[in-house]
Amino acid sequence: MDRERLRALLELEPGFAVSPDYLAAAANLRVETVRELLAAEPTIHSLPGPTDAEAYTTKEKWYALGQAARRALEAFHALAPGQPGMEMESLRSQIAVDLPAKLFRVVVAQLEREAVLRRQENLVRLASHRGGLRPQDAPRAAELEQLLDESVFTPPDVKEIEHRLGIGRQPLQDLLAQLEREQRLARVTPDLCFAATAVARARELVRAHVAVHGEISAAEFRDLLGASRKFSIALLSYFDRTGFTLRVGDVRKLKTGGSKS
Repeated sequence: MDRERLRALLELEPGFAVSPDYLAAAANLRVETVRELLAAEPTIHSLPGPTDAEAYTTKEKWYALGQAARRALEAFHALAPGQPGMEMESLRSQIAVDLPAKLFRVVVAQLEREAVLRRQENLVRLASHRGGLRPQDAPRAAELEQLLDESVFTPPDVKEIEHRLGIGRQPLQDLLAQLEREQRLARVTPDLCFAATAVARARELVRAHVAVHGEISAAEFRDLLGASRKFSIALLSYFDRTGFTLRVGDVRKLKTGGSKS
């Protein structure tokens, strides 16, 4: 009787899921009793699981949420096929805005186990989606990479790239973003990008200098690059930001355990 009452409460609840405490109060039962009654109930879906449920929903609502997630991601991929995924918070706002972010992460983990989607850090995508350059963008990407490779430590800024490649502002921004996601370049400032190979070489120059001298100044780094302050400071700031170096006064030291680029 109590189990049927709990199931009826969940079916009548307009929201996606409710907590054990909510059900206990609504049914005038102890929380422990709610957990015991619903642990093996086949029509109820427990989040994250029957033994440690933080919330309950019905199987029908769970199926509907999975379908809503699939539709939202399909629409996102259709609009932005080159993007690796959708922000998880954006998906929550579309399909389960009433769920706390912590509980939605549990939902995403279960949907991933069911192969509805895949998660990478804060991005989610359909399991079948493979983001990347469109075939028609590959030649322009190769041209851009060659330009940056040849420039080494003095790359053209974004406006100059736009002019030299004869590409529009937004298509160029999209291309830069994709190449950055694929770690084929590093965008060290909004207007300045370096080839991944140049960044790796600059990192090795810093590492070698610090191994001998214990630290490196901006002027010393500029001389090692053979580039102007504009480029050297941009790279040093990027190294600070990504955890490779640590600024101490007017010099940089390698950050303990720093290996990021």
